[in-house]
This record gives sequence, C-alpha cells and structure tokens, in this order.
Amino acid sequence: MSSLRVVDKLALSCLMVLGTAATMSGQEKAAVASSINRVFASQIGNGGTTTPWTTVLQTVFDATGAKDKALIVQTSTITGLFSGDLRLSQETLLLENAGIQERILIDCVMPSCDGASNTVPAANLAAPGVITLDQAFHFLLQLDAGSFSAALDATAGARTFNFYRLGIGKMPKNDHTIQFQVRFMVDAASVSNGFSLNGVLAGIGKRTMIVDTAHLDLDEIH
Repeated sequence: MSSLRVVDKLALSCLMVLGTAATMSGQEKAAVASSINRVFASQIGNGGTTTPWTTVLQTVFDATGAKDKALIVQTSTITGLFSGDLRLSQETLLLENAGIQERILIDCVMPSCDGASNTVPAANLAAPGVITLDQAFHFLLQLDAGSFSAALDATAGARTFNFYRLGIGKMPKNDHTIQFQVRFMVDAASVSNGFSLNGVLAGIGKRTMIVDTAHLDLDEIH
C-alpha cells in the first residue's frame, strides 16, 4: 500500500509540474515603452501649423503563439493646450485653436509605408485609426472702448486610448514594430485697430504604451 501511495504522489507531482509549465507557456507576453521628455509645437502671431507625424514611443512585440488573437495597444499620455493674448486696442477679433492627434502604426517601413505621411496603408494602421487626444478652441470678439486687455486660457489632462489589430497571429512574421505617433495643430489669428499679439502651444509629456494580445469579441457601431 505504501508503494502505491508513493506512486500516486509522484504522479500528482508530475501533473502539477506539467500544469505549471502549461500555464507558463500560455502566459501573455506584453511589451512596454515609456518616456518623460516633452514634445510640443507652438504658433505666435497670425498663422497656422500642422506638424508631420512624429513617433514618440516605439517597441517591438513578439506575437509568437498569438494564433487567432488580436493585437492590443494601450496608450496613455499627459497633454497640455495653452493659449494667450495681449491687446492694446478698442476693437479686437481673436481666433485660437490647438489640437493633438494620435495614431498607432504596425510594421510601417519604407518605401511601402512612410511613417511621417498623412496616409499609410490600412494594413499598417491600428484600428480605429486617427483619434483626437486633446482639442481646444478660443474665440474673442471685443467691440468696447477698453484700452488694455489680457487673457489666458489653458487646458491640460491625461488621455488614454485603446487600439487594436485583428489577425496578428496570421501575419507572415512574429516580431512586430509598434509606433505611437502624434501630430499637433496650432493656429492663431487676430484682427484689431491697435496692437495685439496672440499665440497657442500644444504638447505632450509623460507617456506609456503597453502592447499585448487578446481574444476579441468585436461589436462595431457605425
């Protein structure tokens, strides 16, 4: 009887080891990238600028064993939008706009895919495509006889969004380069019968990107 108990214990131990190995082999692999440096664009005086797309985070993710799973990309960043004006006039019209857009590129390489271009192949763009991280618009119309006026508008916040790419396990290779990209839109305009100066700034600060895989039951609302 004792020998049977020993055999039973050995069998149970083997099953536990095999179960642990199976669990470890089935664990999800995640890639993480982060940065604390600031990236921004500004416009002082009349004019407008839309910057090219810029990669602010990049990582390589190994999708070995993903099979029918989808690639999940989670991004989070601190954003800041600032606008201000200085006027010495009786009549003034001010327009100020600042915005930050984001997109996620997958395996975007030249010459078929230019990461700085506004248009990239659908296969290299994670869904749902380009999104707005932050946006602010300031309008001012002054028709009184005031001799001096100053104003400052500022908005800031932490923005997070989830992107995905279906069928990542069916792609020809397992190692995928993931790029977190942003572009800034800054516009300022003023019309007055005296001195006026206005400007805007849009920027991002600390940010992270986490890449993983998961089974998706996708319900899209159009």
